[in-house]
Amino acid sequence: EAYRNKGLAQFMTQQMMRVLMEKGCRRVQLHIPAWNKASICAAERQGFKRFADIRAFRIAGCIRFKTRRDCV
Repeated sequence: EAYRNKGLAQFMTQQMMRVLMEKGCRRVQLHIPAWNKASICAAERQGFKRFADIRAFRIAGCIRFKTRRDCV
């Protein structure tokens, strides 16, 4: 609780984005569980957008992604 609402998530995200941009990264994708509302809100405040067409499937601890376009 002592670390909440202190701007740490914003600071860490800004630093992460700076390093990734310096390394030539053009896209960043976050994977946040639906139950983690605080992290979702923090990501959206930083400019991240939700993707409605991505669903995650878990097999033996590995995450596999499938879009609606792949389900034809």
